[in-house]
Amino acid sequence: MNGQEINDKLERGLFGSYKIKHLAGTWSTLERPSDMTCANGVNDSVTQQARSVDAVWNPALKRLTIQAAAGGPGLWIPYLGNGMPNAVGVAVTAGHGLGTYTPVVGAAGASWVATGPFSGCHIVTLTVGGGKVFAHVISPAAGYPCAPPATQTIDIANQVGAVPPTPAVLAASKVSGGGIGFVFWTRLHGAWWRRVIKTGAGSPAKVISVERRQLC
Repeated sequence: MNGQEINDKLERGLFGSYKIKHLAGTWSTLERPSDMTCANGVNDSVTQQARSVDAVWNPALKRLTIQAAAGGPGLWIPYLGNGMPNAVGVAVTAGHGLGTYTPVVGAAGASWVATGPFSGCHIVTLTVGGGKVFAHVISPAAGYPCAPPATQTIDIANQVGAVPPTPAVLAASKVSGGGIGFVFWTRLHGAWWRRVIKTGAGSPAKVISVERRQLC
């Protein structure tokens, strides 16, 4: 499924209704780093990670299932907030959580990007030339320290040659509140749009709410 097709399943209609009712994924596979040594990034702060994915729509169950797919049309950003004890590149402190970000996604690249789960982390979109970099900026988890969100954001921006968002914009990008958050970015007619989906626990998970898309 491309970005337009993903957007179609998530789009809210005139009265706020949306097609998707369940979200599923092979989370254990998707949360593994795409770069196991975390070679590209900033020590104890962030690491470049993106897994190629595709999605399948079940019309009877109104279920969107995300799965790893080499060369797929989408990218999944792994959540590494629970530490990377075996990383030898970026993470120099055992168990240190790491923010994650994609390579630059240009016009010929993936047409959608997704990440999760969120329960207080931040989402960041940076403009680099004619492309975008998408990031999952983490908050500390129990037993897993990490650099402050502002530090992670600045480190990503410096790595990719972008201007970091202002503190106010970063603060507004926190995904918290009821339910488990997942974020989807979809490219439509050359522009990128973002929306947050809240679900219950498990996989498949019941969709609780779908945010209206926002230009990013």
